Amino acid sequence: MQQKKEFKLRKCLEMLTMDEMHEIRKSLKIRNASKLRRDNLIDKLATDIPEYIEDMFLLFDQHRYKIVKTFIKNKGVILFDSIDEGLDFDDYYFLNNGIIYNGFHNEKFAFVMPQEIMDKFKRIDNKDYKNIVKRNSDWIMYLHGLVYYYGAIADKSAMALIEEAFDNIDNNLASFYNVIHEGLYYYQVIEMYYKNRQLFYFNAAYEDGAIILEEHEKRKSIGFYPYSKKQFIQAGYPYYYEQTPETKQLKDFLNKYYKLDEATINALVGDCTEIIRLSCNENNLSDIFDFFNQTIGITSLERAQELGDIIVAINNNYPMCALKGHTPVSFRQVISSDKDMSQNNTFQEETTNIYSFQTGKKIERNDPCPCGSGLKFKKCCGKK
Repeated sequence: MQQKKEFKLRKCLEMLTMDEMHEIRKSLKIRNASKLRRDNLIDKLATDIPEYIEDMFLLFDQHRYKIVKTFIKNKGVILFDSIDEGLDFDDYYFLNNGIIYNGFHNEKFAFVMPQEIMDKFKRIDNKDYKNIVKRNSDWIMYLHGLVYYYGAIADKSAMALIEEAFDNIDNNLASFYNVIHEGLYYYQVIEMYYKNRQLFYFNAAYEDGAIILEEHEKRKSIGFYPYSKKQFIQAGYPYYYEQTPETKQLKDFLNKYYKLDEATINALVGDCTEIIRLSCNENNLSDIFDFFNQTIGITSLERAQELGDIIVAINNNYPMCALKGHTPVSFRQVISSDKDMSQNNTFQEETTNIYSFQTGKKIERNDPCPCGSGLKFKKCCGKK
């Protein structure tokens, strides 16, 4: 039986450039190594990386934990081809932190994890460590969930919600911020923005954090929608989108008329809901229709009308960041109950404009409702 090759850290380091080794040194904060010559730097890193890497492992969430476990299960080797087969991770992050290295296995390009790194991980991989990983995941995904629903949130506001959701945060504040900042670096779905000397976290899909903060400012008398801890954590995971009766209608529509696999349908629905959730303008309905026209093609007027009705229904009942996590329907209810609402709060009226896909014009209140009920729009889907 052929014995699997064991990858040693020193051999992996010898394949790196000086710049690559210094990237690892800086990422792991290895001291007294910035001016070393190549051979001495290799010696230093080969000795120190296994010791410093434990601090990095203590910042891991469940996703990064599973990646290391996958490497260990595969004897430290993952072929490049496997990355295209559903193994989703940021190789740049793992390379920069000296956890994995580029290499070869059976004459194929591969990522390799040195034996010393695997041995260090195995030594700490106990019940206590798994609890730390779970805690880290909840912290990171909770913050991701806040930004998923609200688009942006001040650090102080986020901390107030986090302290309410999690026990003993005050006693773990340094660990919390280390875990969060490492998570920001790994996932890169949240950016930081400073306004008036205050730190904000905002969704990286916005080019500028000021965009979504301006929308919040227009509605400063309206509170953020109060999602539960479980909802925030669930929404924080990659590729999440909120499944509603209306999104199910869209999935059924795509499944009925187009020969698409489940993964493609989920991706299309996810992209559609993201356009709605992140929208800060009144043209989002037209943008969504254009998106579907470009991706699947709308071949008939009847099909366009059916899709249009579904898009309108999703739009009216899906949480929007600009509305502080409210759906347009729930936001309208809040406005209706608030007699002192500012005149600036006109987003609901703008974002729920309904357009005729036959004419491209906005449907006015006295026009026939596009749902086909026979009633006027103001008496049907446009009813306030």
